[in-house]
Amino acid sequence: MDKPLSLEFCKTSQEEQKTFIKRFMRIFFTKFGYYPTVIMNKKDKSNTNLLSLNQLSECFKPFLPQYYGKTLPISHKSRTRELTELRHMFCYIARSMNFKMTTIGQFLDNRDHSTVINSIRVFENLYQTDDIFREKYERIIKHIKETYESSIMESVDKVWN
Repeated sequence: MDKPLSLEFCKTSQEEQKTFIKRFMRIFFTKFGYYPTVIMNKKDKSNTNLLSLNQLSECFKPFLPQYYGKTLPISHKSRTRELTELRHMFCYIARSMNFKMTTIGQFLDNRDHSTVINSIRVFENLYQTDDIFREKYERIIKHIKETYESSIMESVDKVWN
């Protein structure tokens, strides 16, 4: 029989935390018949990111603008409204996942951390005032959850086999 699950994450490695979450999801599924959505505590400043910045940027691909038949990457230098709004959302989501601002800036084509700070502020202002922006953000979050949860299910399946 499995050992009881502990909720103490403070002194465990990232790999142990992921193993714990997978185990919890497996046990939850056997008892209740569906997989739970696991949300990490925001107060925990450890670097336990279940998504990398690359994976997060992949989730944005369906929403990126196309110019001359090519899709622009999220890190492109273009200042069009469509792309900058997506970058604001990307910065906000990445920061809420506890990535450092310098890391986010480096990922976005070596931008400065102050650019990330400004981007997050602009996001918060637009989210409060612009209904279309808010709807777009909610569509992206829904897409990320769908993509992310399906990948979790695949990794849980691998653990079972």
